[in-house]
Amino acid sequence: MPIEYAVSLQVAELTRLSQTLMLVPDLHWLVVEDAVSPTRRVLSFLDSCSVPHTYLLGKR
Repeated sequence: MPIEYAVSLQVAELTRLSQTLMLVPDLHWLVVEDAVSPTRRVLSFLDSCSVPHTYLLGKR
């Protein structure tokens, strides 16, 4: 699967999950990506997301 396609699916899944998490009071979302450097599209999504979150990276 091409990387750009995989990231598109990842952002779509994050969008659906964030919409559900917005319904939970007093929640802090930990987003952990198995990458060496941040993904721009994920960072952009999280910047626009209204769910309080922390974005972490973990090497494979």
